[in-house]
Amino acid sequence: MGCLAVMAILSSCQKDLDYFQPDPGAGPDTAWVATPSNSMAVGRIMDDIRRQPETDSFQISLGATTTAITASGLTFLFTVGTLVNDSNQVVTGTVTLESMLLRKKGDYIRMGVSSDNILLSNEAAIFTRFTQYQRELSVRNGSSLRFSFPEPQPRQGLSMYEGTSFSSFRHHWNPLTDSLLNSIYPANQSYQVGTNKTGWVAAGTVLNPGSSGEVSLSVALPSNYTNANSLVYLVSEQMPLVQALQGDQAQRRFRSGLLPVNQSIRLIVLSKQDNIYFMGTQTVITQPSSTGVQQVNIIPVISSLQQVNAMLDGL
Repeated sequence: MGCLAVMAILSSCQKDLDYFQPDPGAGPDTAWVATPSNSMAVGRIMDDIRRQPETDSFQISLGATTTAITASGLTFLFTVGTLVNDSNQVVTGTVTLESMLLRKKGDYIRMGVSSDNILLSNEAAIFTRFTQYQRELSVRNGSSLRFSFPEPQPRQGLSMYEGTSFSSFRHHWNPLTDSLLNSIYPANQSYQVGTNKTGWVAAGTVLNPGSSGEVSLSVALPSNYTNANSLVYLVSEQMPLVQALQGDQAQRRFRSGLLPVNQSIRLIVLSKQDNIYFMGTQTVITQPSSTGVQQVNIIPVISSLQQVNAMLDGL
């Protein structure tokens, strides 16, 4: 082949490269979904940041009261008859307990138990799971688990709530109305707790905006951030409050519940796209609005999982 022919071929290839059009389907995914699931990127975020419960074992003996101090910081008092197995038989012998005591705001995000249905000023969230011979145990009807955890300045007037998880990142707190079996009160620089529920329970108070007014935060992100790959949270800088914002598929925004005005709120965005982490934070002061909605725009930046964990640890 002559030189002129080779040059012509090279020239043609160069022209093709100059005008190459990428596949339109290869761009970022901008689709929002009606209901995000654990199999989506948001579920993988939770898999990456979640912590595992502490595991302890102890003996329950006839005629004796057992004190069990867990690695998570809870102190239990057990008597025979508190726990039953799935055949409703009273349990004695060795019992395994998985537990968690959450007091830090970042841990509520890690464990997916930040409320998305009420504004709960949360003093603590507690997880318990009891097993014996790999069989799940529960609290006997009419009984309560009794435990305590330290707090130098305990608050008065707290109520108990039961947690219901719909996914690894969507959680509701609902009031436990049976106060005889579900209670929390301060005593000797600690909280004394009774509950007839295992799984997640919380102690706190529902926030009442009062006469100051209330407003909802509506967060807009760039188009490649969707409710399938991104999570948005608000963290109050003035009270123990963490809430997961809900994705609005129609509006393509994330929206909070009603908040009191004149509050300092830190908004946190976590996103995972093509195995790359993005994170954004922004602090706003809630302001009165004639529409009842305060608009916020956030542009996250590329981050690492290490940076995400450091941010959560610092909340």
